Amino acid sequence: NIGYLLKIATLFILLLSCSNNNTTNWPNNGTKIFAKKYKLAIEDTSKILIKNGNEFSLITPPDSLIINKFEISYESVAPKAPAYFTKNANQQVKNTSTPGIIEYYGFNNGNVLFVGYATGDSLRPYVIFKPPLIISPAKINKEVKSTDKMKIFNAKDNVFAEEYNASLLIRDIAQISVRNSKRHIAVCSLREMILTRDAAVGFGKNNLIVPDAIISKTKLLVNLKGYPVAEWSIKLETKNKEPEKLEESGQNQKEKPYIEFIKYQESID
Repeated sequence: NIGYLLKIATLFILLLSCSNNNTTNWPNNGTKIFAKKYKLAIEDTSKILIKNGNEFSLITPPDSLIINKFEISYESVAPKAPAYFTKNANQQVKNTSTPGIIEYYGFNNGNVLFVGYATGDSLRPYVIFKPPLIISPAKINKEVKSTDKMKIFNAKDNVFAEEYNASLLIRDIAQISVRNSKRHIAVCSLREMILTRDAAVGFGKNNLIVPDAIISKTKLLVNLKGYPVAEWSIKLETKNKEPEKLEESGQNQKEKPYIEFIKYQESID
């Protein structure tokens, strides 16, 4: 299950938007956003957001550093979705980089709520957050934190067999003016998001539960219409491509840090 959360953490972090007052600023159904993911050297951290007077500009990496291209689509909740989501969600979101996962979001009083996601696993087909995590608050004053129970459904027993404490902290760093490659300027919100969850760590013959383990910590830039502009975080590169198996086995491997940087381009059908 930690593997699912690592995947979904990246997905909904890049979907975080900016909202003001009681107006929900978030992509409408029918929206598609295209993105490029880059792998940057760790020393490029200070070069990502460059200040020029009262304005900022984002780094433009060469295409040789692209490690993935993907598309995010926002849609109405499909009738065939699990009943919990057809009842409690207003939108489903798909990402071509993780085709087996479908995220579900709800809207309430200007807040965007992360209700849960389908996993693509027949044994544990979906996960819910109860109450839903606030992924985009209607109003933010420095920081907003939401806490909930992450519940994993077991299809064999037809019950939510696993439950963990989870929390999402959104810190508002600054409102800044960003100039893009076409010399256009947009006012954006620079934020930090920290996702934590109880984590099981191998300890002798038993698992030790570590509370508030940081699953993901990232900086993100969103415009005032609610669309992502860029997102970056430090990742660890290992030979093992499945983090959950590495955790379960307790093996130690050399890890090399790098910056995962994502830039977005909006397209509305």
